[in-house]
Amino acid sequence: MSADKEMRLPIDNLSQGGQSAWKERAKQRRADKPWLEKSRAISFRILEELKAAEKTQVWLAHQLKITPQQVNKWVKGTENFTLETIAKLEEALGVDLVHITKQSSTTRHNESVQ
Repeated sequence: MSADKEMRLPIDNLSQGGQSAWKERAKQRRADKPWLEKSRAISFRILEELKAAEKTQVWLAHQLKITPQQVNKWVKGTENFTLETIAKLEEALGVDLVHITKQSSTTRHNESVQ
C-alpha cells in the first residue's frame, strides 16, 4: 500500500457516516444571535448584582430553590430566559433586569396612523 493511501484511510474513516451538520449549526447560531445577545446581557447583569451585593451563585440558588448548576447555566449566557425566570431573578436580586417602557394604546395607535 502506498504512503498516500495509508494517509487517506484514517481521513476516509473519519468522514464516514454521512454529511456534516456544520451548515445547519451555523444557520441556527445566526438565528439565535439576537436572543443570545440579550441572554448574555442579563447574565452579566446577574453577575454584577451578585458581586455588588457580595453574594454568590450558591446564595442565589438557595433563594430561588434551584440547583447551583442551574444558576451556573444562566450566568454562562447561553440560556433562553423565560419571563417567569427573569421575574424570580429580579425579586431575589432586588433589581430590574429587563425594563419595558409602557406606551398607552392611544400613543401606539397614533404612531401607526401617521
